[in-house]
Amino acid sequence: MTPSNTRALEAEGLEEKPGELEFFEGKLREVVNPDRQGWYRFNRHYDRDGYCDNPARGY
Repeated sequence: MTPSNTRALEAEGLEEKPGELEFFEGKLREVVNPDRQGWYRFNRHYDRDGYCDNPARGY
């Protein structure tokens, strides 16, 4: 997190909260699943039948 990002967020009344709001790819994002890492921490990935742990399945 850069100092300019910190100042901008403080001006808006937002701050990073581990497990709730975290920076990912330069944006403050809501954590969907704190047990995961990377993209999966901030997004749900589903297959045709429900939750998909394996994105290599291709659908």
